[in-house]
Amino acid sequence: FKINSLAELLCPKDGKQRVKTLVQLAINQTEAGIKDKSKYQSSDVTDLDRIAELSQSYSPESFGDVVELYLVVWGKLQKDPVLTKNFLDSGLMQTELLPVERQKDIKTRIADGYVVLAKEVSGTAKRDAYLMLQTARGLYFDSGIDKEDRRIKGIDTFIHSNFGNK
Repeated sequence: FKINSLAELLCPKDGKQRVKTLVQLAINQTEAGIKDKSKYQSSDVTDLDRIAELSQSYSPESFGDVVELYLVVWGKLQKDPVLTKNFLDSGLMQTELLPVERQKDIKTRIADGYVVLAKEVSGTAKRDAYLMLQTARGLYFDSGIDKEDRRIKGIDTFIHSNFGNK
């Protein structure tokens, strides 16, 4: 709302269009910066969250592409499980704002990320790993994946062999 007010104050005729253009430039710049980075920080999650919010308000047609950036990043993260989880969690929250059909694919990919991450941290952070696996299981179901699918059976097998019947 502050951006709209400022845009109308500065340029009453076409202020909103100018803001939309600036937002699209910010989205494009953030997208290029995120895709080209090799090392990420928690501030990158915050930047993506801000860009997602702006995109949703001023450039809804690009909102899905912004949400996809959370997935680009988690695929590149290797040694920082906390940061990886932050990207997945934020991406999941943003995904809820997408149309249902687009949510299915992204939720499945986020679930895949949780499974990979849970397996990596299961030796040191059992509770977190267990919760991520359960979250992944739920996301697979939300995406329409059948309980007989190999991914869900793999989660069940991993949980039973590593955590018992919790």
